[in-house]
Amino acid sequence: TNDGTNGNEDVKSVNLTGFGLVNTIPSEIWQLSSLESVYFSDNVVDLSFEDISQAKKIKHIAISSADVHSLKGISGAPETLKTLRLQRNKLDSIDELYEVKSLTHLNLGFSSIDGTLSTKIGQLSNLVHLKMEQNKLTGTIPTEISKLQSLELLTLSGNSMSGTVPEELDQIATLTELYLDSQQEFGGFSGPVPAFSTAQLKTLDLSRNSLTGSIPNNFYEAVRNSGDHDVYAYDTIDLSSNQITGDIPENFDDFVGIFINLANNKISGVPGDLCDDDDEFMNGMVGKLEENKCDAILCPAGTSLPLGRQVDKDVVCQPCPGDTAAERKTQAPYFGSIRCKGISKDRVILEKLWNMIFTDASEDRNWGSVESVCTWYGITCDPDGDEDSVTEVKLENNQLRADDPEAASQLFGELPSLKKLNIRGNSQLPLVLDLMKNLPNLELLQLSNTGLTTMSGIGEASSLEEFHVTQNDISGTIPDEL
Repeated sequence: TNDGTNGNEDVKSVNLTGFGLVNTIPSEIWQLSSLESVYFSDNVVDLSFEDISQAKKIKHIAISSADVHSLKGISGAPETLKTLRLQRNKLDSIDELYEVKSLTHLNLGFSSIDGTLSTKIGQLSNLVHLKMEQNKLTGTIPTEISKLQSLELLTLSGNSMSGTVPEELDQIATLTELYLDSQQEFGGFSGPVPAFSTAQLKTLDLSRNSLTGSIPNNFYEAVRNSGDHDVYAYDTIDLSSNQITGDIPENFDDFVGIFINLANNKISGVPGDLCDDDDEFMNGMVGKLEENKCDAILCPAGTSLPLGRQVDKDVVCQPCPGDTAAERKTQAPYFGSIRCKGISKDRVILEKLWNMIFTDASEDRNWGSVESVCTWYGITCDPDGDEDSVTEVKLENNQLRADDPEAASQLFGELPSLKKLNIRGNSQLPLVLDLMKNLPNLELLQLSNTGLTTMSGIGEASSLEEFHVTQNDISGTIPDEL
């Protein structure tokens, strides 16, 4: 298109979106002296930016879902360039982009960008929208992000970033939408839940990361205390699938019509005040339920639904299997469970051992609780294995005693992933070794000072690398099977 005064000399816009074009766009396009906009999205085309400095009036470039690989030369773009949309390409480097300080809208999503987000991001101080979702970014968010004082939207979802969520994001007064979700390939963002106490966010997505601790009391403080309810009503906050603990803060009652997703965390309670008179919470679902209104926020412990909350007034939170509330909570110990995990075989075995060999003098922190057995004193699990997959039992000098050594030995022998067993210093816990033949992965067996009288059966431990039996009552000859 042009302004109609001087024919082709005044071409202002070239829009060939979805024309079925292939190969490389001629670089002469930058010689159009009045060119302001270029749109070549949805074509299998490449474009060189080597001569972009000739396009003195260029403002907008959109070549998404194309075949662009290199941004070499983009640093020479004139200061008129405001919008650059290159999502869904395969870009090999974006280093030169940090020199295009005039940009206000930058979209590089789904473009196979790897490496870290440079500290030079702070040079793009005019950015209003920055979208870099679904790339291969690693490392942390640089603190220089706080220099983007005009930023309204930041999207870094679906990368492999890590570290803590920088407090500097709270210093961007203009920021209203923040998406940092789905960073779980390498654990994602960790550390405490950020407060965003001064931010004016309307949408926040930190789901599918590794955030820990409880929600701070000053969370979203500026929004909660804002008198402009028309602006901040119906905020959307997604903190699901992290490791967040504790109760939902009671001051959440100050929100107006908030939607907050806390499913699949370790939440221990939902204050009843959130459900009594806040019918607009959770897209109005709280108001639609006549009973158990808090289920619209999170299903209670011992129950589950695929989304961790009730989203249909006719589909209630489903109780987990079990004859008692305690048994059901074992399978869904927290509010907002998305499924009943079932009682693992290793948990059943350890609970039997707890009842059988522990005494009043034994350290048994977390044993018998609804917490994962991986948190029980002396227990180590396989981080890459199934949930509650026990690889090590270390209960040395713990005042354990077996009135029935054969039964205790049988239970230890039923932990299929066990690699290390250390019960040294429990002088009344002599194991029967030939009952441990079901431990093909056992590498270390520490039975010193346990009252052991024979090594018979040790040959069954075919993977054993270390065997300690000092300070026992073993007599006779050393068995050939050793």
